[in-house]
Parts: sequence; C-alpha cells; structure tokens
Amino acid sequence: MILVQFSQNDSLFLADLTPYADIWHDYHIEILDIVSKKEKASVYYHWEGSREEGGPVFHFYAMELIYYYKKTELIYKIETLWSEKQFRDQFK
Repeated sequence: MILVQFSQNDSLFLADLTPYADIWHDYHIEILDIVSKKEKASVYYHWEGSREEGGPVFHFYAMELIYYYKKTELIYKIETLWSEKQFRDQFK
C-alpha cells in the first residue's frame, strides 16, 4: 500500500459528493463494524456498486477513521484505508 493524502475544505468536499454519486447507477454499503474510542471512530464496511444497469458490479472492503470533537460531535477529519488498486479502480 502507498499513502495518498488529499485535503480539502468542507465546501469542496460537499461539492465533490454529488458528482461522485452521479457516476454510480446503483450502490450499496453494509456497515460491518464500528469501534469508537475518545474522539475517533473506526468504521469497517463492504461497498458494492455498478456504473450502469446490468453492468459489472465492483466490490471492496474499506475502513474509515473518523475524527470528531467529543463535545460537539462535529467531524474534523476522515481517513480512508484502501489499497492503491481500490483507490484507482473507482476512477476508471
């Protein structure tokens, strides 16, 4: 695995969510486990989706580390753990 870091402000993050969702015809996320301690939560999930009706279905497992302020529960950072192949495949 390699470390790829990407940072953006909240407005750009929200703006990127819409085009990303438009790429996928259908997708499903199943949360497999959540572990929370102090100001960090780890979310382990299985994601599957297809870009077109009847098209190939992509599957991957990933873990998100979500950092939040305990008092307000506002998220200030998200780290996603994917293999390089999983990361690159989503842009093909």
